[in-house]
Amino acid sequence: MNNNQAELAYTIRLFDKRTRLGHIGYMSAIAKSRIDPELKRQAEAVLEEIGLKPRAALELFYRQIIKRRAIPFPVQADSPEDDVLSPAARRNQLADEF
Repeated sequence: MNNNQAELAYTIRLFDKRTRLGHIGYMSAIAKSRIDPELKRQAEAVLEEIGLKPRAALELFYRQIIKRRAIPFPVQADSPEDDVLSPAARRNQLADEF
């Protein structure tokens, strides 16, 4: 085996060590974003509770965007009272008014 063949064989071995997920193919893209550390911590705690890795959750989110051609949940502004009253507190307040 000459040097060129050895280099090619080494390159192929490196290529094969990339993460491969079944029929999806090789994972080679990186998505970077800055996010509030507390928001990240809270979200990752929930993901851990449901047994999902952050990378997998982001991949699911991206797949749903593609499938629906939209954000996969309603996006709306909160009402001012949402900042003051939790849903349970709001129900209790409404019940007390009757």
